[in-house]
Formats: sequence, C-alpha cells, structure tokens
Amino acid sequence: MELNLEQIKEIIVVEGKDDAKRIKELFKCTIVETGGLYLTQETINILKKATETNGIIIFTDSDKAGNLIRKNILKRVGCLNQDKIKHANLKSNNQEVEMSSKLEITKILKKIGTFYNEKQKESLNLSDLIELGITGEQSKHKRKQIQKHLRLGSGNNKKLLERLNYFKIKREEIEKVILNK
Repeated sequence: MELNLEQIKEIIVVEGKDDAKRIKELFKCTIVETGGLYLTQETINILKKATETNGIIIFTDSDKAGNLIRKNILKRVGCLNQDKIKHANLKSNNQEVEMSSKLEITKILKKIGTFYNEKQKESLNLSDLIELGITGEQSKHKRKQIQKHLRLGSGNNKKLLERLNYFKIKREEIEKVILNK
C-alpha cells in the first residue's frame, strides 16, 4: 500500500540506511547516503549534478561526524549558487536523524524543502527498464553503462529508476547511451 506522501524536489543527503528509511517513511524523495565520513567521488558527482537542477538538502546527525560530513560536502561540491544547498539541522547536539521524532523531521523538511504542487507523473517506470533490457538477466552491464555515462552513481534498478526520474532523463537519452556502447 503506497501512502500519498508529499514529494520533495531536492536530493536529501543522509549518513546511512536507517536515516534514509526514517525520512522515506514521511516523504517521497530521492536520498543519497554517504555511508559515513568518507565520501566517494561517485557520491560527490551525484551531488554536483543535483546542485545544477533541484539542489540538495544536507541532513546529517548533529554530532562531530555529521558536521565533518557537512563540511566535506560543501568543500567538495563547491556550489556557486548557495541557494541550491540547504541545511537541515536537528535541534539538539549529538542527535541522530534515525532516532529523531517523525514530527521533528517533518517540521524541519517542510520548513526548508521545496515540494511539488501536484503529484508529479514519473516519466519512466519499471516497464521502460524491462523493455530497454536494463533489468533482468544479463542486464548488469547495461545498467552500469547507463549509470556511469549519465553520472547517476551505482545502485539497483529501483535506485536507477528513481534517479532517472529525479534528473528528468528521457527514454530516448537512455536509448542513445545503450546504442553508443
């Protein structure tokens, strides 16, 4: 059963899977997990690409590690348009996103997030991925090729579909990538 969740335009950057899960309970959104202090170049590339479109919201824990991650993102993404990088701050020091109340997370993201006015129709769906041969047996190479060429980062089909729709990438563009192996 899919709830009618509000959809946030920005990519939300969190530290881990539990943080992502907590936010996805409350909003429909695209999330990038840092996986801790070390940010891969792949993650930085996704965030740079996001600052060229809808922007990012950095939502890390309010502890020392969270602040280091936040500073590292700002340093490495380096955005001329600071309006494209927003900061979600928890009210207490040493507080974790995953342990925060749903009410607090909702208030923070409603205050700084940008929401779609009407339900956005996703331009691509799982059927498109199947028809393009990106899902199913022998599809891993094609999926990785598309993710690399379009700078979408690695991940499974669900994450690929989410990012294709976030960046508004059309089916025709994917077909070109596949043809130009």
